[in-house]
Amino acid sequence: MKTTKKVANADVIAQAHIFQRERHVIQQIGRLERDHGARALPVAQRWADRWLEAEFWSWDERLALASVRCPVLVVQGAEDPFFSAAQAELVTGGLAHGTLWMLPKAGHSPHTEAAEQYTERILDFLTS
Repeated sequence: MKTTKKVANADVIAQAHIFQRERHVIQQIGRLERDHGARALPVAQRWADRWLEAEFWSWDERLALASVRCPVLVVQGAEDPFFSAAQAELVTGGLAHGTLWMLPKAGHSPHTEAAEQYTERILDFLTS
């Protein structure tokens, strides 16, 4: 009897994980619709196809970053669902003259989500 209960619990847990993944995909497509409108599903499909390519997982631009000699402002939305703060820090750390700006309350498109604050910071960076 206990074995059956464990299997049933495992099935429930597996179903919960599937539901959670499906909900996550739906949320991501909703975010894509906000930024890409009617093109959201084709954009999602292109990203999914790209993520499945072996070359994607071996892509590493750290050597290229090291060759950049001009000042670079790396802008990262603190609530970006696609790229993490750790990734932005990795990019910034790979630059000879990189500055990271984490934009609070912004997601993947800080240039539109916080346009005024973004523009002001970019202009300050360019004129300094």
